Amino acid sequence: MTTKADMIKKHTEMVEKLKRADDLHRFSHDLEGSLSEDEKKANLVFVKLREEIANNETLNQTIHNYFEYKDRLQASKFYAILDKMPKGGVHHIHSLAAHCLDVFIDITKDDRVYFSDKFKKFKVFTKAEFVEEGYQRCNDMRKFFSDPQHFDDKLRESLVLNEKTVYNSSSSEIWKSFQTFFDQFANVTKFATFTRRLIRNLFESLIKQNVLVVEIRHTPGMYYDDDMKHLSFKEEMTMIHEVILELQKSHPHFRAKVILCGMKMLGNQHIEKIFAEINQFMTGADEQLKQLITGFDLVDEEDFSPQIQEFAKSLIANQKLTIVSCGKEQNTGIQFMLHSGETHDRNYRNLHDAIAIGTKRIGHGFQLFLFPELVKEVKERQICVEVCPLSNHLLGHTRDLRSHPLSYLINQGVQISISSDDPGYFGYEGVTLDYIYAAGAWMLDLQDIKKISLNGLNFSTVSSEDKLELLKVFNQKWNEWIKLILELPN
Repeated sequence: MTTKADMIKKHTEMVEKLKRADDLHRFSHDLEGSLSEDEKKANLVFVKLREEIANNETLNQTIHNYFEYKDRLQASKFYAILDKMPKGGVHHIHSLAAHCLDVFIDITKDDRVYFSDKFKKFKVFTKAEFVEEGYQRCNDMRKFFSDPQHFDDKLRESLVLNEKTVYNSSSSEIWKSFQTFFDQFANVTKFATFTRRLIRNLFESLIKQNVLVVEIRHTPGMYYDDDMKHLSFKEEMTMIHEVILELQKSHPHFRAKVILCGMKMLGNQHIEKIFAEINQFMTGADEQLKQLITGFDLVDEEDFSPQIQEFAKSLIANQKLTIVSCGKEQNTGIQFMLHSGETHDRNYRNLHDAIAIGTKRIGHGFQLFLFPELVKEVKERQICVEVCPLSNHLLGHTRDLRSHPLSYLINQGVQISISSDDPGYFGYEGVTLDYIYAAGAWMLDLQDIKKISLNGLNFSTVSSEDKLELLKVFNQKWNEWIKLILELPN
């Protein structure tokens, strides 16, 4: 005869069996048996610190008003410890949208920077004869304010998304406001002297947060020098490469790559032009410079721009471009890292095209959960999804990060990395804050965070030799970080 105790025992066993079966699917499960005793102890501290800022029974600061809680989160013990954590790589960050606000404001103090109140645009004029009608030097405008700091404060407000826009607008309305930043400052950010400074600042902010590999999204063209002469494609790439080499003198383990971007709104002709420039560049550049470019992407707001399908012919024709160098055919190794699924609309099928074309990583992938067959493909092909938690929140794709689709997909074994997309226009630097929000909203533990950090390296486009070298560096830094956690006062 079956007793009540037998039924309860059977129920308990079934629950445990189901839980174990589910755990086998989680994206970080492969690390479970490899965690050291010190890591297991550190995890207890890690979870305790996480719950100080993200406790669903009291207050989870990562799911409430970003503008109200950002500073508090950045001042937390959890932020301080995650900031020191080694991070394998950042896969998704735009070269001219990741600057420190103070750096940009400082740039406007250069006498070559002007502003037009009529056009609401900043421009650089390197010589007096170049100045266009309606533009005033920013430094002269500062003189009209009783306190120049007031000018800078107003400028600071105009450089970032604000609370009213984020929480009282639709996603498309937020995007329109967001796009004005790029339009307003494009001319200034593309002046080579300032471009170099902004990209260096981007790299420095991530190095400071212990990131080993950075892969920047970069749209080529329209950069210019002191004589207002446009830089060639090679000059542009050389400029970025020189910044990297300068930083590697003091940070020898730092690696950076460029993922070139074509703008969908500019059509196929624009995309083909970039591919032609890549091909020409790869034919004539030296080997070290060639290795800088490792990927290609298509950008623009997904809901209001042409679909990837319209560019499929160009993408397929130029996949892994083959060039002739020294009489021999060489494959450039350009891979696709396509923005896709940054939308709620199930009728958009960019993800289907991206995966069919052979994208190696997916930018955002917010919409992926709608398509079970694609989830299966992503797992089988080991495609990493570049998740940008704060970007998805602030651009209106999810109001509550607990409901972010990737928080479900990681339980099904989808691999992710964490990036920050456009932090300069969101009011912060680097990527640590994105880790904070992901950990707090998705209740990530140390095993999960380690897996994400390793994914940043393992799914990067650096050479296999570099990966082996950097993995040793990562492991050493990780062990030092674990020791740091264990030494924290109770």
